[in-house]
Amino acid sequence: MLRDLEKGDPPAMLLSRSVGLDLGRSPVRVPYRRILARWLEADYQPAACRAALEAVIAELQLPDRFFDLEAFRHGGVVGTDALLLEAYAQAGWELQLVSREPALKRALELPASRVPAVGALIRALVGPGGDPSLLAAELAELLGPGLPALAPPAAAPRWPEIGRPGIYRREHASLVISSRTSCLVVDPLALAVGRFPAALSQSPTNLGLRRPDAILITHVHGDHWHLPSVLRYATDRDVPVVVPQVPAVSILTQEDPAEVLGLVGQCVRADGWDSSFAAGDIEVDILPFFGEQPTHDPPGPDPAIRNWGNCYRVNTPEFSVLVLVDSGADPAGDMLDVVEQSVRARGPVDVVLSCMQDFPSPFFAGVAHEFITLPFAQQRHLFQVMRRGQLPSATAGPLGAVQLCARAQAAHYLTYANGFSGLGVPNGLDWGAGAPEPGAIVILGQLLAGQGVRTQARSWNPGDIALLDAGRLDIVPYSQ
Repeated sequence: MLRDLEKGDPPAMLLSRSVGLDLGRSPVRVPYRRILARWLEADYQPAACRAALEAVIAELQLPDRFFDLEAFRHGGVVGTDALLLEAYAQAGWELQLVSREPALKRALELPASRVPAVGALIRALVGPGGDPSLLAAELAELLGPGLPALAPPAAAPRWPEIGRPGIYRREHASLVISSRTSCLVVDPLALAVGRFPAALSQSPTNLGLRRPDAILITHVHGDHWHLPSVLRYATDRDVPVVVPQVPAVSILTQEDPAEVLGLVGQCVRADGWDSSFAAGDIEVDILPFFGEQPTHDPPGPDPAIRNWGNCYRVNTPEFSVLVLVDSGADPAGDMLDVVEQSVRARGPVDVVLSCMQDFPSPFFAGVAHEFITLPFAQQRHLFQVMRRGQLPSATAGPLGAVQLCARAQAAHYLTYANGFSGLGVPNGLDWGAGAPEPGAIVILGQLLAGQGVRTQARSWNPGDIALLDAGRLDIVPYSQ
């Protein structure tokens, strides 16, 4: 059992839970959310939208080359290649520190040549061992004096130890999937203080295991990809981190995780879709990621501009799982077809895992940069479709989850990636503003039964464990 094999968590990390660090590509500082809000307020009238954008450009002195203002007249794409592609491909590197108590944000631009050394510093801060005073001095030298204390609180909540085969729910979209001897970590985010979800500072930082057999990353949105959180779990440089292939960095995939992991010396796998690999006694199929793009129906953006990602089928000796995260359908493909192909190749799955939220793309503030990739005429049309309540979601949402379960011939459905409200606490859908998950799961169960789908939808919370053996699923509630 893993509990016997992996006794002894690495020592607690040195960062306070009020402090978040990040290392990655420098952000392109365009206020997409503000621009989108003003265009929505202007009812997508061309003259009013152009005036709103011109005001933002003047106010923030944004580069003129980023925008084609004539596109408002002819209905083309307002964002130019200089913004949608070149700005992200040419971005530098940045070390960032965010603190809640005291409120503070520091950022330092870095040349690529310094990324390995700064990555080593972060690894020392979040990994086992190290001298807190020495590391604090190094960080202060980089970011300036007056930084918050790095020492962690004396008492902190802990994730349950990995024991029996099952799925261990952690913060937001993070999971640990365990067989009897091996385990995988999906989308770790626990150290991303200052990002969404806001309650991440309440997330435990113990591992509950000593060394994962692999870390799986689904896509590089900020609530799924965070380098320091990955390095916390990558207890040595040989732990493989599986990431999507990124043919081109763009506004929709603003960083190539394989690049930054390579710079900090971490083992990385960027295998293509429809490939497989073994991690201990677990087999992993890397599946396409369709959905969570600017639009459900064609035409989409230029094919080079895409939110690149992976879904996964995890096959342990005891059970199988589909990790579908925020996927759904987009002009390039549909996850229903992907799931059907996986079932033909491998047979039915035991558990489907997915987010239950509908994203009104391209008008969803959570990924507010999507709209600028589409022609203005198409945005105007989609705006009217949204007003009529007919805008399809690029994520599967609850209705799509029913269809995915049917195609997967799944015994069980578990939702996740709906935010994080704390340990043992039901997550609110719509990231805390909607109905709690238990009520949504009841509705989903009714939909499944109404359509004759045999899948059982189960409620669970962060910190809970879904134990699986011989087709049986038992939920073990979190207890400190």
